[in-house]
Amino acid sequence: NWLCFNGLYRTNLKGQFNVPYSGEVNKDIDKWQVLKRASAKLDKAIIKHGDFASVVRKMVKPGEFVYLDPPYAIENQRIFTQYCNHTFGLNDIERLNDTISYIDDMGGYFLLSYKKKKKIKSIFNKWTIREVSVQRNIAGFSKFRRKSSELIITNIQ
Repeated sequence: NWLCFNGLYRTNLKGQFNVPYSGEVNKDIDKWQVLKRASAKLDKAIIKHGDFASVVRKMVKPGEFVYLDPPYAIENQRIFTQYCNHTFGLNDIERLNDTISYIDDMGGYFLLSYKKKKKIKSIFNKWTIREVSVQRNIAGFSKFRRKSSELIITNIQ
């Protein structure tokens, strides 16, 4: 993402990465040092690739903390703001709610961040919900980068 236009990640309809080169190289970033620090921090981490619900059900144990930051679902259709062809859609929101219920039932803790929407508040209304303001940094021009409201949904009091 360091070398992509505005740090954007996007694919075309074939699932191929298609973001242009930004033309800028930040010479202040020593990429090797950044990667070494990231590697050290992830040394004991377990990284899994798969469906979020399956991974959580296989991995979560009582007392563990799970952070969930899914893409924002948009009407289950491919539009410019989605990451790829088969992305997180509105039908996955209920599965997400079932997944955090599973975490809670297992005695685990979760924190879910999601774009502020009335429907989201109503689906996740049994949990503690807090609204926060976040800075958005992806836009064609920096003057269009703005603040947005996001929801923090958790079972932690």
